[in-house]
Amino acid sequence: MKNFLKTTTALAFAALVATSSLGVSAKTTYLDYNLKKAYNVTNYAGTMNLFYDYGTSNWYDDVRASTRVKSTVGLSVTSKTILYTEDGSKDVSELNRKDFEGWVDSGEASVPGEDYAKEIKHEMYRKIIGQTQVESLIYDIT
Repeated sequence: MKNFLKTTTALAFAALVATSSLGVSAKTTYLDYNLKKAYNVTNYAGTMNLFYDYGTSNWYDDVRASTRVKSTVGLSVTSKTILYTEDGSKDVSELNRKDFEGWVDSGEASVPGEDYAKEIKHEMYRKIIGQTQVESLIYDIT
């Protein structure tokens, strides 16, 4: 039993050291929005804009979502949107910009022929150019 505890503790510590050496500080926040309604959240958490629009019965109007992230000079910033629909379809749209002042727009993730999303992830990753520490914010909406 003593060896089991020592081994388990050693493995847990090794896993903690391994993940902390990656330099990623990730935080996922689950937001409660009704995906049967559109939303456009401006300047969420001071750094992001979240957008979602459901489709209609028109053939040209499909479910879509995008993410915009504020960037400043000296940063590498990635803005990413992942959209899942009830039928199992998925679309991803992302953009990375380096040393850029302004908004980094992921572009629209959309699924043709689908009117509503099942889940949307709005993601932001940024780091100081030349360093390994990455800051991330992930907003998961179901």
